Amino acid sequence: MRKNLQHLQLNVEKTIKFEENLLSKSFLSNQEIFTKKEYSENDLLHMDFGAGFPPYLRGINSTMYVRNTWDIHENQSFTNPFEANTFYKKCIANGQKNISVVFDLPTQDGFDSDNNLVKESPEIQGVAIDTVEDMKILFDQIPLHEISVSIPMNTAILPLFAFYIVAAEEQGIKAEQLSGSILNEILFENKQIYSAEYLLAIFECVQKKIPKFNGIIISGFPINETTVAVELAYILAHGLEFIKVGLNKGLKIDDISTSLSFKFEIGMNHFTEIAKLRAARMIWSKLINSYHPENPKSLALQILSKTSERSAIPQNSFNNITRTCIGGAAAVFGGTQSLETNALSTQNKLALRTRIARNTQRYLQQETKITKTVDPWGGSYYLEYLTQNIIQNTWKHIEEIEKLGGFSKAIEAGFQKSQTAEVTTKNLFIKNDNTFNEQLKKLNKVKPTRNFENIKISLDKIKECSKNELEELFELILNAAKNRATIGEICEAIENGSN
Repeated sequence: MRKNLQHLQLNVEKTIKFEENLLSKSFLSNQEIFTKKEYSENDLLHMDFGAGFPPYLRGINSTMYVRNTWDIHENQSFTNPFEANTFYKKCIANGQKNISVVFDLPTQDGFDSDNNLVKESPEIQGVAIDTVEDMKILFDQIPLHEISVSIPMNTAILPLFAFYIVAAEEQGIKAEQLSGSILNEILFENKQIYSAEYLLAIFECVQKKIPKFNGIIISGFPINETTVAVELAYILAHGLEFIKVGLNKGLKIDDISTSLSFKFEIGMNHFTEIAKLRAARMIWSKLINSYHPENPKSLALQILSKTSERSAIPQNSFNNITRTCIGGAAAVFGGTQSLETNALSTQNKLALRTRIARNTQRYLQQETKITKTVDPWGGSYYLEYLTQNIIQNTWKHIEEIEKLGGFSKAIEAGFQKSQTAEVTTKNLFIKNDNTFNEQLKKLNKVKPTRNFENIKISLDKIKECSKNELEELFELILNAAKNRATIGEICEAIENGSN
């Protein structure tokens, strides 16, 4: 028999006092945003803006995901190109149209596997690429003209990209048929040779030779462990650096801005991450509008997102599935154009974690119905308040950066260094011990077969070109790649010429 609860009463007076005490404890959050006691319609400052129109606060397309959902990206680490190639083929067979490559740290920084600074270790993953031959293995029997390839690079951006083009051409695929994007963070390297001018030279070469390729994706990962306002200020100032240099070189604002994309890491501060992406679009629109573009799409910020690996906890890996789903939802609510999700941890089986990561996004797209409306959190008192505060705080930091002379000057002035993996205290790059010896064998097999005179001539031309104008640099690197120059040899020639 059910108990009679009619004699129970709620102490309304105590409840009201508790709620008043709770609301009175307003505070300044770790994001430098003042948390108010309550939010109201007075916090709705931007309700006149619509999706698909500048300043693109609510999204860069008028229908957002109602017609076309975001692109699903997968990014898995492998220790050799054979494993990666097998995985890519399975993904393509399952209908995937894009591939993201993870290179190991020595490759990204332009070191050959036989360099004395490179040692073996079981901890670090990523594909090692020393020559074109490694790139050919990576993409063997993969229809590169039918898929999009994302290539993340640091200092070795030019030789790696050249290896990719040569590998495609030797499969019978023309460079102009290739599509994809280049992700780079090398302005954070704080080396004089890796300037915005250097990257703009790459951009121009890519635009001419591979028009379907997005020449520059700007990453906010190196500065994610700061406040959202600082993160946004530096990633957008990074983009602004390219705009300024391009305009000084005679390029048009519409050509530069429409070719830039920005990649954001999405953490576990759910509402703040949603507001971050909305604020980023509005600030970028304001920045670019000052250059008077003719194409309104020049004001639209292209956003790529990746759920944070820093939020993952290896001790209880299966809880990371939920964390990934929450982070992924924040990116979607914020209006991302593509999304890369994690799952479990690197210690789990590849097939399992890959399936979970992919199906997390399919679940969001197909079962939650969040794609049935545009900017579903638009009009929320709290969310709009967060967005406005992030905009205001970010703008202050952008003004500070401009006072220092722009992004590069601010980095030189000692702003937070890149948080990506770095060289150990002994200045050693480490590779996975299961593939280290195999990689050395492949490299030692290629080197004796080369025409050393052609190698020397091509490297000398790269060195000489790096001293002067950079317009012909990429073509010279392509020629060196065809001659089977290594990534270390090419990077050394570039740096020697620039010093």
